[in-house]
Amino acid sequence: MYKLYFTEVTNENRADFHRLSITVSDHLTRKLAAEIAAAQWQRAECLSWVVNILYDYKTKSDAFNVIARADGEVIGRLQCLQSANEPRLWYYGDLFVKPALRRRHIGERMLQTALETLCDRGCRTLRCYVEPDNIPSLSLQRKHGFSEKPFLPFDEIVNEGRLMFERELCAFEAVRADEEDARYICEAYEKSAAELHGKKLDKQGCRDFFREIKEMLVHNDHDEENFLIYLGALPCGWLKVNGLQSGDTGWISMLAIEPNYRRRGAGSFAVNFALNFMAQYGKKNVKIHTTEDNISAQALYESCGFSVCESYRGISGDGMDRTYLTLEKNIN
Repeated sequence: MYKLYFTEVTNENRADFHRLSITVSDHLTRKLAAEIAAAQWQRAECLSWVVNILYDYKTKSDAFNVIARADGEVIGRLQCLQSANEPRLWYYGDLFVKPALRRRHIGERMLQTALETLCDRGCRTLRCYVEPDNIPSLSLQRKHGFSEKPFLPFDEIVNEGRLMFERELCAFEAVRADEEDARYICEAYEKSAAELHGKKLDKQGCRDFFREIKEMLVHNDHDEENFLIYLGALPCGWLKVNGLQSGDTGWISMLAIEPNYRRRGAGSFAVNFALNFMAQYGKKNVKIHTTEDNISAQALYESCGFSVCESYRGISGDGMDRTYLTLEKNIN
C-alpha cells in the first residue's frame, strides 16, 4: 500500500474530519477489508464479499483498491479490476463515500488516483456501469472524460439495466529526439537487437554506434524523423520514420521498445503515431519491413491494420539468410 494523496486541515465542517488521505492497496489486510465492509455496507460480515472479488481477480488477472480515510477512519473506497480476457481493459466500480462526507470531491480524488495508477499499469480502456437515474455518477463520468458506449458485459460481471461508460487512457507520447537522447536510442536498439537480427556489438561497436546515432540526430535529415516514446518521463522506445520528402509512401524504418515495456501498448502507440504523422505529409500508404520469424512484430503491425504485400530472401545484420516480409497499410 502506498499513499497518493494528502490534504491539510479542512475549514469546512471541521467536526467531521481533519485529515484526508487516499491510498492504493494491491492486497488488503483482513482488518482493512473488514473496515471497508463495515463502512460501505454497515456489516463487518460482508468481509467475504470484498475477499471473494479480490481473490477472483488477483489470481486470474489483477485488481487494486483505492481507499479514502479521514483521521484514520475508512470513509470511501473504489475498486479496479483487470479483465482476464482483455488485459488492457479495466473496470472500476464500488465507488463509495460515506453519505455525511459527500459533495466534497472525495470520490473525484479517488477516481483521479485510480486513473494515475491505471496509466502506470498499462491500461488502455477503463469501463464503468452507472444506473440511469444516478445523476451524480453520470455527471462524474462525463466530467472525467468517460463516454457512453453500447452495453457490453465485463468478464462474468453482468450489469443489466445500467449504462456503460468508457474512457481511453494513453500514458504514452512521442517526442522528437535530439543528440542528448542518443543514449536511450542506443540502449533501446541494443536490447532489441536479437529480435531485429542486428549485428551483435562489442564495446568498441557500441561506442561507434553511439557516435553514429548522435551524428544522425545532429544533422537532422529532412527526409526522416526520430522520436523517443515516453511513458510519463521515462523513455521506453525508439521510433524512426523516413521517406517524408518524396513519393506517396512513408516507411517505419525502426521501432525498438524496451523489453520491460512491451505488451503494454508502447508499440501500438508508436505505430499509430507514425501513421498519423506521415498522413500529415500527404503519404497515401506506409510500409515496414520485418522478418518472417519475428512473430510478435507481425502481430503488432497486423493489429494496427497492416498486411503483407511482399516477401523476399535477404541477409540480416547478424549474417543469417532469412525471409523478409514487407507489410503495408493504406492511410489516404
